[in-house]
Amino acid sequence: MNKQNDPGQALRSEPADETLRLMKVLDYAFFNLAHELGNPINSIKMTMEVLISNHDAYDAATRLEYLKSILAEFRRLEELLNALRSFNMFERLSIRSVDVQPLVRDLLQMLHTEIDEKEIMLASSFLDEPVWVSCDPRALHQALLQVVGNAIDALGGRPDPVLAVTVARCEGHCRIAIADNGGGIPDDKIEEAFMPFYSSKPQGAGLGLTLARKLLARMNGRIEIGGRRPQGTEVRITLPLSEGHGN
Repeated sequence: MNKQNDPGQALRSEPADETLRLMKVLDYAFFNLAHELGNPINSIKMTMEVLISNHDAYDAATRLEYLKSILAEFRRLEELLNALRSFNMFERLSIRSVDVQPLVRDLLQMLHTEIDEKEIMLASSFLDEPVWVSCDPRALHQALLQVVGNAIDALGGRPDPVLAVTVARCEGHCRIAIADNGGGIPDDKIEEAFMPFYSSKPQGAGLGLTLARKLLARMNGRIEIGGRRPQGTEVRITLPLSEGHGN
């Protein structure tokens, strides 16, 4: 049979393409994990070597500063381990019909202290009637927390920081949009932003968007980034409306 006319060729290529994509993600993840672990470990090793070599020569205050530096690197490792543990949260989802708007409002209320301290103007828009979606509310809360947290971080140092959160219906789905007027994400970095351990921030494990995408995919949801440099970034989360609530 001519391979060009083989109807199974396309079907066989799909698993191959998926395998290549998975291998690319794994290569990226392992490379960056080695980097994230290696930096603090090397720093601890060098600091301890200097401290041991000069222990008798250093006074108590100097030795204490070296010990504080070592402790700070151990805390970096602890943060990374906590992020890795969080990636396996909610392995068993409990999908049910949930009114998404109180969930979003509760999240913003939880973060209001940080928003106020950073003098961020919060603009929120909700519908007058309930918006019922099929989701695990704990998992959706975690996904939203990662996205809104990123938006708040992106507004650091802005003279006029604005965070906008909008809930709307769109063609049988609920769309939650989180927009900020921070530095934005270059178009060629948007897909990379979902890769494990990718981060443009000095602090952070770079697993937030990866975790959000994973949780949303398991709830038949989607997450998309619209880079709008230099005006900021908009992240759109889409979830299926649930049946039986007048939607």
